[in-house]
Amino acid sequence: MINLIRTFLILPMISFIVVSCNSDGPEVEQPEKIYYDHAQRRRNSNNFNGAIESLEAIENMYPFGKYAEQAQVELIYAHFMNSETEAAHSSAEKFIRLHPRHPNIDYAYFMKGPCNFWISISLSSLYLIASYLISLNLFEISSIFFF
Repeated sequence: MINLIRTFLILPMISFIVVSCNSDGPEVEQPEKIYYDHAQRRRNSNNFNGAIESLEAIENMYPFGKYAEQAQVELIYAHFMNSETEAAHSSAEKFIRLHPRHPNIDYAYFMKGPCNFWISISLSSLYLIASYLISLNLFEISSIFFF
Protein backbone atom coordinates (compact mmCIF):
# COMPACT_ATOMS: atom_id res chain seq x y z
CA MET A 1 0.00 0.00 0.00
CA ILE A 2 2.80 2.41 0.89
CA ASN A 3 4.63 1.54 -2.32
CA LEU A 4 1.49 2.28 -4.30
CA ILE A 5 1.11 5.71 -2.63
CA ARG A 6 4.79 6.51 -3.24
CA THR A 7 4.38 5.54 -6.88
CA PHE A 8 1.41 7.84 -7.32
CA LEU A 9 3.20 10.71 -5.59
CA ILE A 10 6.67 10.29 -7.06
CA LEU A 11 5.68 9.51 -10.65
CA PRO A 12 3.72 12.76 -11.20
CA MET A 13 6.49 14.78 -9.52
CA ILE A 14 9.18 13.26 -11.72
CA SER A 15 7.11 13.72 -14.87
CA PHE A 16 6.40 17.34 -13.90
CA ILE A 17 10.10 18.02 -13.43
CA VAL A 18 11.02 16.42 -16.74
CA VAL A 19 8.32 18.30 -18.65
CA SER A 20 9.09 21.66 -17.03
CA CYS A 21 12.78 21.34 -17.89
CA ASN A 22 11.97 21.00 -21.58
CA SER A 23 13.08 23.92 -23.72
CA ASP A 24 12.96 24.89 -27.35
CA GLY A 25 16.68 24.41 -27.56
CA PRO A 26 19.53 26.72 -26.85
CA GLU A 27 19.44 30.11 -28.47
CA VAL A 28 22.54 30.29 -30.57
CA GLU A 29 24.24 33.64 -30.54
CA GLN A 30 25.39 34.47 -34.03
CA PRO A 31 28.09 36.90 -35.05
CA GLU A 32 27.08 40.48 -35.60
CA LYS A 33 27.74 40.29 -39.34
CA ILE A 34 25.22 37.47 -39.79
CA TYR A 35 22.47 39.49 -38.10
CA TYR A 36 23.34 42.47 -40.26
CA ASP A 37 23.29 40.38 -43.46
CA HIS A 38 19.89 38.94 -42.46
CA ALA A 39 18.59 42.45 -41.92
CA GLN A 40 19.88 43.57 -45.33
CA ARG A 41 18.30 40.62 -47.12
CA ARG A 42 15.00 41.11 -45.34
CA ARG A 43 14.99 44.83 -46.06
CA ASN A 44 15.77 44.26 -49.73
CA SER A 45 12.87 41.80 -49.98
CA ASN A 46 10.54 44.34 -48.26
CA ASN A 47 10.22 42.16 -45.15
CA PHE A 48 10.49 45.08 -42.77
CA ASN A 49 9.22 43.15 -39.73
CA GLY A 50 12.07 40.68 -40.13
CA ALA A 51 14.55 43.48 -40.73
CA ILE A 52 13.40 45.23 -37.56
CA GLU A 53 13.83 41.99 -35.63
CA SER A 54 17.40 41.51 -36.90
CA LEU A 55 18.38 45.14 -36.39
CA GLU A 56 17.02 45.15 -32.84
CA ALA A 57 18.97 41.94 -32.17
CA ILE A 58 22.16 43.73 -33.23
CA GLU A 59 21.29 46.69 -31.04
CA ASN A 60 20.54 44.48 -28.02
CA MET A 61 23.35 41.93 -28.32
CA TYR A 62 26.13 44.12 -29.69
CA PRO A 63 25.44 47.69 -28.49
CA PHE A 64 29.06 48.76 -29.06
CA GLY A 65 29.78 46.55 -32.04
CA LYS A 66 30.91 47.36 -35.52
CA TYR A 67 27.39 47.45 -36.99
CA ALA A 68 25.48 48.87 -34.02
CA GLU A 69 25.34 52.50 -35.15
CA GLN A 70 24.45 51.58 -38.73
CA ALA A 71 21.76 49.23 -37.41
CA GLN A 72 20.23 52.11 -35.47
CA VAL A 73 20.13 54.25 -38.61
CA GLU A 74 18.56 51.47 -40.64
CA LEU A 75 16.07 50.80 -37.86
CA ILE A 76 14.66 54.29 -38.44
CA TYR A 77 14.06 53.45 -42.10
CA ALA A 78 12.62 50.00 -41.37
CA HIS A 79 10.13 51.36 -38.85
CA PHE A 80 9.09 54.12 -41.25
CA MET A 81 8.60 51.73 -44.16
CA ASN A 82 6.62 49.40 -41.88
CA SER A 83 4.20 52.31 -41.19
CA GLU A 84 5.38 52.56 -37.59
CA THR A 85 5.93 56.31 -37.69
CA GLU A 86 5.98 56.75 -33.91
CA ALA A 87 8.64 54.05 -33.56
CA ALA A 88 10.65 55.59 -36.41
CA HIS A 89 10.45 59.00 -34.76
CA SER A 90 11.57 57.64 -31.39
CA SER A 91 14.41 55.70 -33.09
CA ALA A 92 15.54 58.91 -34.78
CA GLU A 93 15.39 60.80 -31.48
CA LYS A 94 17.38 58.06 -29.77
CA PHE A 95 20.02 58.07 -32.51
CA ILE A 96 20.36 61.86 -32.35
CA ARG A 97 20.68 61.74 -28.58
CA LEU A 98 23.26 58.91 -28.57
CA HIS A 99 25.36 59.93 -31.57
CA PRO A 100 25.27 63.73 -32.00
CA ARG A 101 28.48 63.78 -34.11
CA HIS A 102 27.78 60.76 -36.31
CA PRO A 103 28.26 61.26 -40.09
CA ASN A 104 24.67 60.10 -40.72
CA ILE A 105 23.06 62.44 -38.18
CA ASP A 106 21.54 64.45 -41.03
CA TYR A 107 19.55 61.39 -42.09
CA ALA A 108 18.09 61.05 -38.60
CA TYR A 109 17.07 64.72 -38.60
CA PHE A 110 15.64 64.30 -42.09
CA MET A 111 13.56 61.26 -41.12
CA LYS A 112 12.04 63.12 -38.19
CA GLY A 113 10.30 65.37 -40.74
CA PRO A 114 8.23 62.72 -42.58
CA CYS A 115 7.54 60.98 -39.27
CA ASN A 116 6.16 64.17 -37.74
CA PHE A 117 4.16 64.81 -40.91
CA TRP A 118 2.47 61.41 -40.88
CA ILE A 119 1.87 61.53 -37.14
CA SER A 120 0.21 64.95 -37.45
CA ILE A 121 -1.78 63.86 -40.52
CA SER A 122 -3.16 60.86 -38.69
CA LEU A 123 -4.17 62.93 -35.66
CA SER A 124 -5.66 65.76 -37.69
CA SER A 125 -7.53 63.35 -39.97
CA LEU A 126 -9.11 61.69 -36.93
CA TYR A 127 -10.17 65.11 -35.72
CA LEU A 128 -11.61 66.05 -39.12
CA ILE A 129 -13.53 62.79 -39.46
CA ALA A 130 -14.96 63.10 -35.95
CA SER A 131 -15.95 66.75 -36.49
CA TYR A 132 -17.57 65.87 -39.83
CA LEU A 133 -19.62 63.07 -38.29
CA ILE A 134 -20.64 65.31 -35.41
CA SER A 135 -21.75 68.01 -37.89
CA LEU A 136 -23.94 65.42 -39.62
CA ASN A 137 -25.47 64.53 -36.23
CA LEU A 138 -24.61 60.87 -36.73
CA PHE A 139 -23.63 60.56 -33.11
CA GLU A 140 -23.28 62.74 -30.09
CA ILE A 141 -20.03 63.92 -28.59
CA SER A 142 -20.62 61.85 -25.45
CA SER A 143 -20.55 58.64 -27.50
CA ILE A 144 -17.00 59.38 -28.59
CA PHE A 145 -15.70 59.21 -25.04
CA PHE A 146 -17.70 56.10 -24.04
CA PHE A 147 -19.46 57.71 -21.10
